[in-house]
Amino acid sequence: MADSKISDLPLLTETEIEDLLPIVDDSEANVSLKTKKISVGNLFASPGSIGGITPSTGRFTSLTLPSGSTIDEFSTDETLSGDSDTAVPTEKAVKAYVDGASFSGVDDDDTLGGGTPSHVNAPTQYAAKTYVDIAIDTLATDTTSYVNAAIDAATLAGTSGTSGSSGTSGLSFSWAGIWDSTAYYVLNNIVTNDNDSYIAIQDHQSTPNTEPGVGVDWETYWNLSSASGTSGSSGTSGSSGTSGINGTSGTSGSSGSSGTSATLATLGLITNEPTGFPNRTDSTISFDDITQTLTISGTFTYYIWGVAYNVTTPKASIVAGQGMNFFYLDNTQNLQTTTMHDETVLLRDNAYVAAVYWDSTSQTHIYLGDERHTIWWDWNLHYQQHETVGTRYESGLGLTDATAFTIAEKIYNADDVLWTLSVIANNAADFVPSTSQNHTTGGSRSLDFTAGADNDVAQFYRGSNITLSQYTHLEGWIYATSWGGNVNDTIRFYGYNTGTTSVVGVSVSLRDYANPATLNSWQKFSIPLADMNLDGETIDAIRIELDGGGAPNGFLDDIRFDGDFASSDSALEFGVSSGVIWDEDLKHTIPEVLKGETKFAVLYRTGEDGNWTHDGTSSILFKNIPAGRVAYNEETVSGWQQTEVGDEKFTLVHVFATNDMEFPVIGIQGQAESDTIEDARALAQSEVTSIITGDLPFKELIVIATLIIYTSEEITNSYKASYAYLDSGASETWQDFRTFRGSSVGGASTTNHGNLSGLSDDDHPQYFNTSRGDSRYIKLSSRQGGISLLNSGDSTAIIIFDIEEPNTDYKISAEMINQVDFPPQGRSWVIYDKQTTGFSVYFDPAPETNNYIFDWFIARA
Repeated sequence: MADSKISDLPLLTETEIEDLLPIVDDSEANVSLKTKKISVGNLFASPGSIGGITPSTGRFTSLTLPSGSTIDEFSTDETLSGDSDTAVPTEKAVKAYVDGASFSGVDDDDTLGGGTPSHVNAPTQYAAKTYVDIAIDTLATDTTSYVNAAIDAATLAGTSGTSGSSGTSGLSFSWAGIWDSTAYYVLNNIVTNDNDSYIAIQDHQSTPNTEPGVGVDWETYWNLSSASGTSGSSGTSGSSGTSGINGTSGTSGSSGSSGTSATLATLGLITNEPTGFPNRTDSTISFDDITQTLTISGTFTYYIWGVAYNVTTPKASIVAGQGMNFFYLDNTQNLQTTTMHDETVLLRDNAYVAAVYWDSTSQTHIYLGDERHTIWWDWNLHYQQHETVGTRYESGLGLTDATAFTIAEKIYNADDVLWTLSVIANNAADFVPSTSQNHTTGGSRSLDFTAGADNDVAQFYRGSNITLSQYTHLEGWIYATSWGGNVNDTIRFYGYNTGTTSVVGVSVSLRDYANPATLNSWQKFSIPLADMNLDGETIDAIRIELDGGGAPNGFLDDIRFDGDFASSDSALEFGVSSGVIWDEDLKHTIPEVLKGETKFAVLYRTGEDGNWTHDGTSSILFKNIPAGRVAYNEETVSGWQQTEVGDEKFTLVHVFATNDMEFPVIGIQGQAESDTIEDARALAQSEVTSIITGDLPFKELIVIATLIIYTSEEITNSYKASYAYLDSGASETWQDFRTFRGSSVGGASTTNHGNLSGLSDDDHPQYFNTSRGDSRYIKLSSRQGGISLLNSGDSTAIIIFDIEEPNTDYKISAEMINQVDFPPQGRSWVIYDKQTTGFSVYFDPAPETNNYIFDWFIARA
């Protein structure tokens, strides 16, 4: 059955309930007849298909469009694999196809096709829009073969991927301002210098060598970050205007720009600076006694007048002779030696390295002083400090483990004036010094009581109180010529106090401590003070009393309160704690010396020239005569020598800290002998002063301490010596001189005399008081004197007599007077180097003005 044409359909004149859709018949010329209608009735009543629709089944056979295109299928194929021109995909199929589609990347040539083969679904950029190919097209030059024009980024973007790992942190820089020659800089510090900026490439301490852009080593420590730009050219000058009336004065203008900087070497020619060493860590100093050579080694830099000299090979030079030798580096990088301490040579024109004292007799150096001074002080300041201030103490350096002993208190031997003998009862002639017998080694007399009788009483008077807490026994020697057989025939000893006229403790019988049967020979007795009830008691006299009808007759000698002694050599050893001293600008840290370490050198003088030497290192700081007692360093008319200290006498040893690189702690031997411990105490400071201001070959040292040495044949160690306490209270083992001569460091001091301890102690027997009689002193006469004018800064004065004295046993009285300023500044002075033609005086501190005079006179008996 043939298909019915749409033109055969009834006209759409009115809408009926059964109408399905209107259809336009373009073949109809009459406009009013163009619109037809398809209704249920005519659709299914049609004998054939209408427009490709089969009425009997209600299905499309095909649908022909006015353009001639035919549609014969509504496709559900989600892959669109049929590639058909007659099938229309459903909405679901299109969505599924698009959701599953993949794109091959964006063509970023900004051309549309351009003859390059494209791909289906390939996005392409064109004119700031994105297109997707729907077919392979090598000739497309417009958008006809593309769909979805201007797809936005969100449409093309896929889901977000996993976050990547964090990137490496960037560099961090810190601003440190203008470069500072004293600062410490760390990596990535930024500074400016001379209008340029620099970044630190390593941590370092600023020195002239590291100054950015200037120092010889600056590129080792800095990178140039940005350089200052050049100044722009000046603008064209404007024409001069008409002069106006004078106005008021304006404010001062800003300072002009800085002139061109001078180089370090140029400044060096003007100032002779800097000269010296930036540090002492890059170089080492050594000395060889065999070759007599000093060597400085290492890779180091030194300066002379601002010029840097870089040294990579050792420099050496030999000594020039006996005594002090001074070594310096010159501007040819050679090490030189001189025996003259010339400040212009050593400190101004060259780099001072070391000082060596060479002992040509022993072929040994006894001193190696470090003199590598810094470049921070100018040479003139170095010299001024060397001459006026010298070495100074900062901290530490106390004596450790030093052991002192209580020295016996001698009461009587007839050869020495000790405690005063007097007869209290009966005949004074019953107790007299006699040459018939003596016990004292080297002595000639003893106390004779051969004519003694019952109830005779003798007294030994000290002249001042003594507290017996330090002692344990009263001991002595008796030579009995007879001794009665009765137990009451004896000699009694007891303590006495003359101030209260009373017996102290109880009396004891010598018969209990000596053998009465031993006649005509010396025997020792020792009486415990506990038996006399004198433990810790205070007395000023000891009395002896003959008792019984057969009281003994004979001689007494060497009566004393016994002390204690160093029984072994190790008891003479001590240590020194670590500490710091300053040699001008050089800080010397001195390591600890432990007790028993052989790190002490004892210096002494020898021969007619008084050259200094030592015997090597030891753990004990004094010398002794072989197989004899300890010695002192005596100056005689023929020169300096070692002299044995007399039995039961005293001498000193002084401990110093130095800049010596090998023996930083030394001892200097005492130069005198003292009869009593009081004399030794009084001598300590004057002897130290004499050594310091005398002929010491070097000034780079400070005195730490002085010890008093007691020597006796009764002491069993190899030196026959012990250290003695400095005070009567047995608490001071050594005299502390660390802050002597106004050191910059010191502890709190007592300014009120009344706050001092020990004011009641009568420990200065060399002075007169109401208890001691005039018989101990001599009257003075035959005096001469004078006045010496002092200049500001004078630390010493030499006094010359008008008349030469026969010997040096004269007494000196003096006064330092300020003629202008009142009250004057406090002054102290020390008399030393007494000669028959005069003496020398040392002032500490030196006068600060020219207003002082020194008024003196001398006298003798």
